Amino acid sequence: MGVQIFVTTHNYVFLKELELAMTSKNDICFYSMYKIANDIHCHTAKKLDELEPNLIDETYNDLLDRQIVKDF
Repeated sequence: MGVQIFVTTHNYVFLKELELAMTSKNDICFYSMYKIANDIHCHTAKKLDELEPNLIDETYNDLLDRQIVKDF
């Protein structure tokens, strides 16, 4: 359709839903913007698991790890 949509989120579940909804016809890119010292950097990937750094994924994994430790 020639339409670009930009979505900004910190929601891991929403990101995974987007990734799961992708088809071979989709041209989707994931971006990670981060700051080192006073410089802003950006990394682009076609797959969510290839995105580095992925602070949303790291935070979600940390949350799950803490829940597992608490439960046992």
